[in-house]
Amino acid sequence: MKKLIYWSTVLVIALLFTNGLSAQRWFDVHANLSIPVGDFGDDDEGGAGIGANGGLKFNYILDDYGMGAFAAADFFINGTSQDVQEDLEDMFDEAFGVQANYDFPQFRNIPFSAGLQFYIDTHEGVEILLNGGLTANYLNYSDFEIEIEGDVLKVSADPAFNVGFKVGAELLIAKRISLQVGYFGLGDHELSMTTSAPGIPTEESESDLNVSILSVGLGYHFR
Repeated sequence: MKKLIYWSTVLVIALLFTNGLSAQRWFDVHANLSIPVGDFGDDDEGGAGIGANGGLKFNYILDDYGMGAFAAADFFINGTSQDVQEDLEDMFDEAFGVQANYDFPQFRNIPFSAGLQFYIDTHEGVEILLNGGLTANYLNYSDFEIEIEGDVLKVSADPAFNVGFKVGAELLIAKRISLQVGYFGLGDHELSMTTSAPGIPTEESESDLNVSILSVGLGYHFR
């Protein structure tokens, strides 16, 4: 994996800084839906709900061959799914015998991606971009808090990091607006969890979270 990351990075950098007369370089910004898939969206595993994704992408294309590269930074935010929230509320309210107040966690992912891109010009006012590459992801899991008659039970986690991949496709219209779909397989993240509450010892635990996200939405290209 380390060799793959190294040579992929070298290739992308070489393409980004090649001075070809026919090369195109431009940025786009995008605002998409963040749809958790696989374990990440499973109510019995990650329990994430549908959220939002925003990001910035640099595109580099060699017109002569349609080959190029991209580099991007994204931000994903997903809350806890409604079904999971309702199940946890029912479970804890029954266990404690009172109605508690809940602050459910959010999943915040910041993947940086880079890889290869293939460009197709249909000459009908529509262009197609196909891309795929590696990601380095930062995962922040916000605190889960339950307040019961003034006492707070809190579950927190340290930030986690992992290497994964991204594949995507974009349909550009009039060189400015794109319809986008991307799959981010961000992989297994090892979370160091801490559970604390008044009057009981703090408990440390480990948990794995496999993060996969489907991103669907619109982009605007500055060309």
